[in-house]
Amino acid sequence: GAARGVAWVPERDTASRRFWERAGWEPDGTVRALDAGGRPLREIRVAGDLDLEFAPEPTLGDLDLPLLS
Repeated sequence: GAARGVAWVPERDTASRRFWERAGWEPDGTVRALDAGGRPLREIRVAGDLDLEFAPEPTLGDLDLPLLS
């Protein structure tokens, strides 16, 4: 099977980018622009090892939401 994988992530989606970074995936420098209902959507490609033993759990920090006290 494959040892490495790639995923496309919206450039401004910091929660998704953090999720992939915590899994050890890094941007590889490739960017693409899609038409999202008449508006451009820039995505970056991330790549990393496919390690089925590792599945990061999202944290509140990944969500980019203010914590409620």
